[in-house]
Amino acid sequence: MRKDPFFLYCMGLKRGLPAARLRQRMDASAMDRANLTFLQQAKVPLAPLS
Repeated sequence: MRKDPFFLYCMGLKRGLPAARLRQRMDASAMDRANLTFLQQAKVPLAPLS
């Protein structure tokens, strides 16, 4: 996958990463999405901080 231009483009990467680092990025991305989904389903009012 490190040299697959389509995969790199889809992941927003400029170059291939070692498997461990890619796994960390994917885990972080999944956690961000899970948090956002939870907040949306819980209908938590969000507002910017001043």
